[in-house]
Amino acid sequence: MNLPRLFSSFLRGSSLFHSGNSFTFLKDNKWGPVFASCRGLARRVTSVYEVGDSGTLSRTFSAQDLRTLADLTHDFNPIHIDPEFAKTTRYRKCIVHGVLLNGMISAIFATQIPGPGAIYLSSTLFFPNPLFVDEPVTADISIKELLGTVMTCSVLATATDRDSIVLRGEARVLIPKSKMKIVDDKDE
Repeated sequence: MNLPRLFSSFLRGSSLFHSGNSFTFLKDNKWGPVFASCRGLARRVTSVYEVGDSGTLSRTFSAQDLRTLADLTHDFNPIHIDPEFAKTTRYRKCIVHGVLLNGMISAIFATQIPGPGAIYLSSTLFFPNPLFVDEPVTADISIKELLGTVMTCSVLATATDRDSIVLRGEARVLIPKSKMKIVDDKDE
């Protein structure tokens, strides 16, 4: 009887698994997954990033950008796409869809931190001021917490000409495997 194969089939799907000539126990704690092998070496997974790492992206949204989004999403709210209607509102101008600002945050995650392969898990966002069409905006993210394979970032977007915050909040992102590393506890 092949004992390792028996254990492997019995333990499939559990937190104990067979790898090579040793068995490894996987346990999550507040610092992330910990691997303890029969060889007595404890290991854990961590990211290549540190709290405080940041990314930024700047751009200007045109009326055509807003029209394209409206066509894609069917959000034809005239506050975004009709300058005549917008003149009758409290803001007097067309305002940029909040989803475009959130898209800038997503673009930072996808291209800078953590980069290609990142999965945007969740966010809590506030839009304290409007962003107007053809107004420059800068989005910033900063890592505030790293737990295992998930990073939590503070997010901010500012209308640069007015120095006015147009988006603020927090977002959680799954870090791609390519940006993770296994650390032996003896190395720490």
